[in-house]
Amino acid sequence: MPARRPELDPALATLLEGKELSFLDPKLGAQVAKAREQEQLEQIEGYLKGALGTVSSEEGHEAVGAASVEEVMAWMADHASSSVSTARIVSRCVLHTASVERMQVEDVKKIAAALMQSISRWGTLLKKYHVCANAAEQNERQANCLFEVQGYCMAANWPQGLCKMVFYKLYDDDIVFEDAFNIWREDTTETPGKMKALVQVNEFLQWLETAQEDEDGDED
Repeated sequence: MPARRPELDPALATLLEGKELSFLDPKLGAQVAKAREQEQLEQIEGYLKGALGTVSSEEGHEAVGAASVEEVMAWMADHASSSVSTARIVSRCVLHTASVERMQVEDVKKIAAALMQSISRWGTLLKKYHVCANAAEQNERQANCLFEVQGYCMAANWPQGLCKMVFYKLYDDDIVFEDAFNIWREDTTETPGKMKALVQVNEFLQWLETAQEDEDGDED
């Protein structure tokens, strides 16, 4: 059995690419590209964690320490590619601006209000990376956003109804569309908390299905 090629250090990848040597070996070239992408994603996540600030009940749902929307959009335009991976990081960072650690987990209204505030404030950023011309890629980006919501609610120990509230908000604000909700629901990949999330959002999914049927009936 051939020996496994070791992971390429991002700094070495940058050096090899700078000297235009990665083309000598297709596998090496792929490793260089992967290392570069990972380095960029880590830079994006690090920036967003600081730039988006923190929303908590103690400050009346104000974004403490946040940069302006214009500043964040400008930085992202210069440093971030528009991709599925970038979209998922954007989702994660926007959700985690609502600091569950600084709230009483039992108080769903406070956590939900903080999340709604974050999604509204950063709606332009979310739409920028979750709505695109390629329908299949758009569905993947938006479904990944829902998986991030699932992970956030699980980390918060499933405050009653929170997942459903966030799903409604993402739908109402045109950040996640019908097809992506269906893709998330039907995905059979084992992800932590999926069954719990399905139970919490069942009412929303039923409402969405009924609304879609009514819309189709009106068109007929």
